[in-house]
Amino acid sequence: MIKTILVLQSSYGIHTELEIEGVSRYARTVGWNVQIVECGRAAMNLFAKPTAGIIPKVDELLPLWQPRGLIVSPDIVSYVLRHPVLSRFPTVFYDCDPELLPEGTSYVCSDSRQVAREAASELLRLGYPNFAYVAFDRRFPWSSKRGIEFCHRMREYGYEVTTFDGKVNPNSSTVHLRAMESFVRSLPRPCAIFAANDIVAERVAIACRNLRIDVPGDVAILGVDDDRSRCETS
Repeated sequence: MIKTILVLQSSYGIHTELEIEGVSRYARTVGWNVQIVECGRAAMNLFAKPTAGIIPKVDELLPLWQPRGLIVSPDIVSYVLRHPVLSRFPTVFYDCDPELLPEGTSYVCSDSRQVAREAASELLRLGYPNFAYVAFDRRFPWSSKRGIEFCHRMREYGYEVTTFDGKVNPNSSTVHLRAMESFVRSLPRPCAIFAANDIVAERVAIACRNLRIDVPGDVAILGVDDDRSRCETS
């Protein structure tokens, strides 16, 4: 009998597509069937309660799928952990910060500190005299870790970093953009900016455009995730 693995995900960007592509590629080598369960974007996260009608009633379909295990994206973590049936399955959480998961949970995550070190090396190579870090959302430990490590790395080379701390919720796009414009306007230039991910990197680019600041002449922007749609259109 072919083993079925359920992948519970939300459409959050190109990096999600690449992760699922990797899962599917490995599953083919071992003869597994991958069933993707698409949930609404940000239908559930570690800080929210269930959103009615957005999470499919997967428990009603379990007898049909008879899955051997689950692979779960970060937006669905809280839902799965609280679910009386789904929580019993062997589960691997991906792209989740281990500090936000119960002890003993299986997970795959990026190395946020190494990401920051690579970013520092790349921006130092460009020769800008000033540096800044733009956090995503301060509730997410990976965003804070990237900022802390980036600042630490830059101080080793004698540079101080101006930081945007992520107090403004990035989901409030208009408010977040206005805060970003204020932050970018205050920076000494020329300046190299490390953004916690491509979502905020795009906002920085839009803020620069609105303020008529030359990119990359006056401001260089480096994001994370390789979200090509954001990188190429901003």
